[in-house]
Amino acid sequence: RVQEPRVGHAYPSRTRGNIGRSAPWPPHCRDIPCRARGSNSAILEATGTTPHGKRGCTLVGNFGGANPVKAYLDSSSFAKRFVEEEGSDKIEATCAQASELGLSVICVPEIVSALNRRMREHTLTSIQYRKAKQRLLGDVRDAVIVNLTTSVVGSAIRILETSPVRAMDGLHVACALEWGADLFASSDERQLKAAKKAGLKTQRI
Repeated sequence: RVQEPRVGHAYPSRTRGNIGRSAPWPPHCRDIPCRARGSNSAILEATGTTPHGKRGCTLVGNFGGANPVKAYLDSSSFAKRFVEEEGSDKIEATCAQASELGLSVICVPEIVSALNRRMREHTLTSIQYRKAKQRLLGDVRDAVIVNLTTSVVGSAIRILETSPVRAMDGLHVACALEWGADLFASSDERQLKAAKKAGLKTQRI
């Protein structure tokens, strides 16, 4: 049973000394080789959403800490931020401990597809969908978007040849490898096994 999307939930805010004061966007997050410039804006424009307001660090909580962690979330785990279900609290804890968050460029379409499926099944209302989509697009602004480069595709092919996973799941693992993730989070057991086999540290959400 799908409950009210997690709109308005009190997520950990990134602070550096002063409570309630947002820390500046970390310089090392601005130019990542595997991230196409403008990827986030392109996603927002494609969905009819115009970026607005000051870009804040609202998604992850530990940047600049003693033990920075680059956490990559596949679509199944990232979706738990927007619809209350098993694993939602765990993904919040993961985001709070991360210094950077990585997502594949296919993540937003996958989550939008899942949310629309729930609407067709009448387990999500149109109002809940709009709120969840708004939260999703807001979170994307704070993430590193990994594109499907030739290197990623080549890596995905090798993963598919050695592990019994679906194409999309293989692409997520390949994106995490390309980005150099410290942690790969997913809800899919086969995908987690493939990620671990590829050399990634994994977390089941």
